[in-house]
Amino acid sequence: MNMRASDLELLQKYARQNSEEAFAALVSRHLNLAYSAALRQVRSPELAEEVAQSVFADLARNAHKLKPDTVLTAWLYQVTRRTAVDVIRRESRRQLREQIATEMNAMHANSGTGFQPVWADIEPLLDEAMESLDETDRSAVLLRYFENKSLREVGQTIGASEDAAQKRVSRAVERLREFFSKRGVTVGASGLVVVLSANAVQAAPVGLATSVSTTAATTALSTATATKGTAGLKATAAAILTSAIVSQKVVATHFDLEGRPDIWMDRSTYLLFSMALGIGLPLLLIGLGYVVRFLPVNSINIPNRNYWLAPERREVTFDFLFRHLLWLACFEAIFMIGVHLLIAHANRQVPPHLSLPLFWGVFGSALAFVAIWLWVMLRRFRRDTISSCG
Repeated sequence: MNMRASDLELLQKYARQNSEEAFAALVSRHLNLAYSAALRQVRSPELAEEVAQSVFADLARNAHKLKPDTVLTAWLYQVTRRTAVDVIRRESRRQLREQIATEMNAMHANSGTGFQPVWADIEPLLDEAMESLDETDRSAVLLRYFENKSLREVGQTIGASEDAAQKRVSRAVERLREFFSKRGVTVGASGLVVVLSANAVQAAPVGLATSVSTTAATTALSTATATKGTAGLKATAAAILTSAIVSQKVVATHFDLEGRPDIWMDRSTYLLFSMALGIGLPLLLIGLGYVVRFLPVNSINIPNRNYWLAPERREVTFDFLFRHLLWLACFEAIFMIGVHLLIAHANRQVPPHLSLPLFWGVFGSALAFVAIWLWVMLRRFRRDTISSCG
């Protein structure tokens, strides 16, 4: 395999030819970055290996979906951060935290880096600081100091000249320095650059690259086989409710006004909640439409109740209510499928992000339907014919 091939060329070869050699080259090129970023988050070498395995399995599954302008280093970094957050939530018991802290103290004690005192202060804040940069600045810093690319290579990757890349990198480093300074960590720009270059990426354990490549290839093959085997079932409601978020351990379910996630659920809870609203509530509405004819007349609240529930009109009124509630139940089921697909689409983004135009499209359609549904009911129960009654 030509190790000078670009990430895009290797990805395309893997996606089109299922080349294990191309994927192994990508793993070899980026594994240390993913492992080190994970280690800073989970504070355990064993868990960091697990995160790295998961990240490259995600890459194997999504290789054919990545856009041509994707900066793979930045994509892997973001997926690593998100996966590490999932692991931290899962491993949040106090006993495990104490064990991890002990392991990290041992790692610090064994380090021979001359910048260790400064790095010990920077390390816990580094990934939060990187997240505060915009996407292009973050990509520039990752390429320059995490992967030790030349300024010319950085410029080529982000689509800028060498001079522009130098300015962007310098500006990004200054923003990182200010971030650390506000949190009580004082370090100069040049010192920060040296610390990052020396410590940000550590060598992954021997043998992990082979394990990652094998696991990722197996996962991708299993996913492809499962996709072919279930192609005929994807039209069912169960497939719609479960297929879109099969790989997410934790699902973003609520978003702020800018589309950023602020509430999360584990996958099983989310799917149960979605099915309860998408199936249970429509069944409840249909049941209500059937049961209403057995309720006492004075417990049914409709406009002009005495007129429309008079004995000679009661059956016609109950038939209308059943059909009208059936329409509402059908719409509610469709609406919940739409909401689920919105959430699935948001969680496929890296990092997760809700499309506001899609959201307002779904929400606006729901408001329009409810308004029409209410208008039809109110119009149906007018007393236009009361003058014909004695």
